Amino acid sequence: MKQPPLNNLPSWETETFKLTSSLEKGLVFLHIEIIKFNKATLKELQKSMEDFKTGCYTQGYDVVFATTSNERTVRFWGLVEPCYEVVPLEDSGWLGSWLTKEI
Repeated sequence: MKQPPLNNLPSWETETFKLTSSLEKGLVFLHIEIIKFNKATLKELQKSMEDFKTGCYTQGYDVVFATTSNERTVRFWGLVEPCYEVVPLEDSGWLGSWLTKEI
């Protein structure tokens, strides 16, 4: 179920997950909240992620970011959509990025 956009960016909320974003210093940050996880959730989330990236691209954003302090979350990102790049942060966290359009 598509929800109204946040900062003109797409977001989704279903019974099993929420995919939202925030705009911070001109950068788009992705937020994924899992409510109930199963294979169908993963497939739906993968499709929503692709639609999300397309929506960000049409708004003029080339890259989407996410941060975490949990290594398991980094592995989960890879299940949803492999990151273009994951870099360690000074505070023992990670910064992941996805290109909104293939190069």
